[in-house]
Amino acid sequence: MMMDVVVEKAALTEGVALETSTGITRLGSVPIFVRDQDQALAFYRNQLGFEVLMDIPIGGGKRWISVVRQRGETELILFHPASYSGNSERTEALEQRVGIWTGIVFHTDDIEAAYHALRGRSVIFSGPPKRQPWGGWEAYFSDPDGNQFHLTQRPSGMPS
Repeated sequence: MMMDVVVEKAALTEGVALETSTGITRLGSVPIFVRDQDQALAFYRNQLGFEVLMDIPIGGGKRWISVVRQRGETELILFHPASYSGNSERTEALEQRVGIWTGIVFHTDDIEAAYHALRGRSVIFSGPPKRQPWGGWEAYFSDPDGNQFHLTQRPSGMPS
């Protein structure tokens, strides 16, 4: 019976932002593990057009670098695994996360235009955008360290 109540509440609030008491206000940051922070910073700033929010030395020649597409959105932390100096086990584990599929999806309203604009900025794609079974379009690109990202355009009518 309790499940029925939850489903009814969800049905009543569909399309309406629910007030939450968790205190969470937004997703703050996501790490991108990189080997060369200077090269990564140049890519995210110059090729993707992101804004640098922080670039703070943290010792050992490493920096805390965060970039964002637009202020107020989720930050990407360009994180060098050796920033965990003194913890070789953690550093080794994080080094395995450089140059992999990130699961990060960037959205666009016009995938063809975004694809061509980014290619014009020397962003490397694995191929052109393709229609997906879920109705949208998707293309995959990588940063200089080989970290892989999705570029997607949702079908019209699908919430973004």
